Amino acid sequence: MTTENLVVLKEMVEHHKGKAVNLQQFVKCMEVILGVSDNKELHSQLVDNFSHINTKGKPTITFNDIANYLMELSNDVRTDKTSFSYKESTQQDTTIHYNYIERAYYVSNCDELYFHEQSMKIVRVYDPLTLNKKHEYYLGNPITCLEYIEGYDFITVALTNRDLMFIETYNPSKIDSRKEFKIRCPDSTLSMKYVPRHKRLFTGGLTGAIYGWNMNLLDSKNYTIQELTYTSFLAEGFPWIEKYEISVITDIPNFDELLTGYSDGAIRCWSLKVTFNFIIG
Repeated sequence: MTTENLVVLKEMVEHHKGKAVNLQQFVKCMEVILGVSDNKELHSQLVDNFSHINTKGKPTITFNDIANYLMELSNDVRTDKTSFSYKESTQQDTTIHYNYIERAYYVSNCDELYFHEQSMKIVRVYDPLTLNKKHEYYLGNPITCLEYIEGYDFITVALTNRDLMFIETYNPSKIDSRKEFKIRCPDSTLSMKYVPRHKRLFTGGLTGAIYGWNMNLLDSKNYTIQELTYTSFLAEGFPWIEKYEISVITDIPNFDELLTGYSDGAIRCWSLKVTFNFIIG
């Protein structure tokens, strides 16, 4: 409650007989202050508040009673430490960064932290405990987005030149033999989302087309550093064509749907059931 509201509330309460209000008067005052009336949920909450304020069981309460209650609530919020604990880390990232961190992923299978900076060409790999940099991938073109392919231990990185880079998560013992390949997507990718239950990576970008990539193929061949044709990974029924730039893609697992946001302000949901190509909204 703002200071201005408290001043108005004080005037309203002290206008009543004995500079105090009963339950009905308290509810009326608060509804006026909050600008809400005929709200059953709010009315019930205000009745409950009155009972908490009226600790002495009197028929009326004063403005001081209300103010003291609000102060107690404020103190409880400031001192409540039961919901979480905070301890500042003593570790420091000594790497020089030239832009802000745009995306970070913790990869549990190798206990590594991957992140990239906005408009930069490097994916860095860190030890999450010490914040020591362990490795970095220089990709030649600025990065637009990054996604972890859960279950396959790959990081997918989209670049401004329309390449999708698939990089096996970092392993020092096989740094020279790790799987790494790229495909040239027909569209510049601005957002992507991996959906583990369907083993599909969904990407979208400037033209509005949604591409679905079959991640089962990550296990099918022993890929080395090379460029592959995008049609070899494109899932059946794709792309889904829309005409506006896609700014975000996310998964709605409870409904088995994909949500996409567009530059025209629209949000669309796509069913992922069976056919992968039925637009529902």
